[in-house]
Amino acid sequence: MVFSERASGDGASQSETRKNQPDVISAAMEQHGRVEQQTMLKLIEDGHEKEVMQFLEDFTGVNKEIALKLIDRGSFLWVLAQKERFDDLDDNEIAERLIKTSQGSSFAGYLREFNDLNNDTALALVKEGYGWTIGRSPQKFHQLSEEVGLGLIRSGDGTFIAQHVELFRDVDEKKFALAFLEKQNIRAFFQMASRIDFSLKEKEDIQATMGEALHTFITSASEQAVRTRDYDSLLLFAEWEAEPILKPEAVTKQIHQLIKDENYVAASSLLTYANRFAMPLDESVKQKISLGFAKEMEARERRQERRLDEKKERIVMHEMAQFYADQYVNASLKGMIGTVQRIKPYGYELPFRDLVVLNDFDTAIQKHTHEIFTWMREYLVRAVFSELRIQRQLESSERDVRPARVSHTGIDEESAEAFLRLATEEEIRTYLCRAKERFLENNWRPTFGGKPWANVAEAAERMWKSAEARGIYGEDVCVDIVFDLEHNTGSVFDKDSKRIKKSEEDKKFSNAKRDAHSAEELAQKIQDQAGRDDIAQSLRHRTAVLRKIESKVNELAEEYTKHIS
Repeated sequence: MVFSERASGDGASQSETRKNQPDVISAAMEQHGRVEQQTMLKLIEDGHEKEVMQFLEDFTGVNKEIALKLIDRGSFLWVLAQKERFDDLDDNEIAERLIKTSQGSSFAGYLREFNDLNNDTALALVKEGYGWTIGRSPQKFHQLSEEVGLGLIRSGDGTFIAQHVELFRDVDEKKFALAFLEKQNIRAFFQMASRIDFSLKEKEDIQATMGEALHTFITSASEQAVRTRDYDSLLLFAEWEAEPILKPEAVTKQIHQLIKDENYVAASSLLTYANRFAMPLDESVKQKISLGFAKEMEARERRQERRLDEKKERIVMHEMAQFYADQYVNASLKGMIGTVQRIKPYGYELPFRDLVVLNDFDTAIQKHTHEIFTWMREYLVRAVFSELRIQRQLESSERDVRPARVSHTGIDEESAEAFLRLATEEEIRTYLCRAKERFLENNWRPTFGGKPWANVAEAAERMWKSAEARGIYGEDVCVDIVFDLEHNTGSVFDKDSKRIKKSEEDKKFSNAKRDAHSAEELAQKIQDQAGRDDIAQSLRHRTAVLRKIESKVNELAEEYTKHIS
């Protein structure tokens, strides 16, 4: 390729162009009126790559040999940014040149800028010791060979393969599984084994060489499978054990808990495990699991889209003000309603107008509470999704100890919105249960994950249970717990700033509402701290109305007490 001055229309313009050129380029132009490609390559070799790059910003269709020479001199970031200026230069050529010139660490650091990387690039990475970069962003690669996969497994960088076999073409998955076993990566072996039919002879051979290691892993992994309700893994492990890891009494206890929690898919898998080892179970229990499982499978088959909270913005302080104002009213309201219902059968009744007021107050409070409960449980799922992404960014050596995917629904695990819209409540509960166990792992950085986030996941899981399964945890109790939840660095309400607006004053108000000894005191705090005069006035109004009705209820209760005594 020949580089010459662009036609400018007049001598003055050409003179100005020449004036703005780097000196070494201007010298070549003065001597020959143009710059040959070989001259450009020689200038780069002589250390004038900056001048060449400045000059090339006026050209397109540049031969890619110049780009590769610039990469050799350490200027790959400029080449990456100006890639379209070069003819037929693709990401694989840039990557392979970086690896070839011992700049693999630079490639690894900027892997996010590359796309559609092929097998040759992957193989070069493996051979040069950068195979771990493939596991960091597997979606950047395609059509990988068996040689790449085995190389990754043998170097200890291939754990991700167990969940991304689709990246490889024409491979024998059994070879991968056995390579994992040889590398003592038994978790990955079992993740692969779930898709492979081993013959009885193959199983016997594996048991003969790896029996003790398999048993040790299965014992530990079975305990985790029970905690995370991953009973599909438990069933897989059972195929490799002559005797059950879980004792019959433990299985029975767990099944009853799963039924109580309305987790029928998990209960069905555990029932299959019990049957595998001929454990005794009541027929009534089996029937209940069968009915619940069929109902859940029907719900998954239909996949009716859930309607999510449509309000564009939730201000935490305002939501708290409404909730705690309602709860203050509710404390006396429930007592009155209970007394009225108790004495009514004996002919002691409030005037109809007062009954209507009590009912209206009660209905409005339940409606407000349910609305808060609904958006809050949806938000907590989004928050858990957000926090789990941080663990995905851990270094390869840390990431390898992670269990299998949290979600097994087939719904896009990267999208909290899709998951919330399409997953059944049982799928969401299972997700949150597994998330809780992930948060309790020991491979989190100090300010992420851990026990605080396990508490968040547990609170969220509870809110996705039915009222019957929640027991004493009514919607109001659940909401109250979540308003007080904090993670490692503060309020739990900091994961969706577009929709959920928190402030530094939220905690102050949360404490203040407990210190309020009267409706007026709480109303004043709502006005001063939340700035919601309307909620404060509503609280005052409802409290005044209830005082009048309460005096009538007390009179009727006294008459009733005299009557029965």
